[in-house]
Amino acid sequence: INTAISSNGILKSLLYANIFSCPLTLKEISFYHNQEITNSTELVYLLEDLIDKKLVFKFGKYYSVSNDKSIFLLRENALKLAQRLFLVFHLFVQLCFLVQYLNCI
Repeated sequence: INTAISSNGILKSLLYANIFSCPLTLKEISFYHNQEITNSTELVYLLEDLIDKKLVFKFGKYYSVSNDKSIFLLRENALKLAQRLFLVFHLFVQLCFLVQYLNCI
């Protein structure tokens, strides 16, 4: 495997996500990477190498080219909000189905 191309692909994915202040998880990096990644240990090895070179920063399960911890916290808070909103939406849909069912009886 050509690690220079793989490292460049990882950096390109992280740089693009950084435009939107969005750190990526390991799974997302693998998904957006421009080459097929056959195993996650290879990806982790390349990310650790980029972290050692201070080109990539890690906070929790997220990776970014920015060392600004606020974007990591923003991503976590947005995820929590989305989960709560999904629950409310799910309950609303169930209510709609119930009302529709009762109207049919």
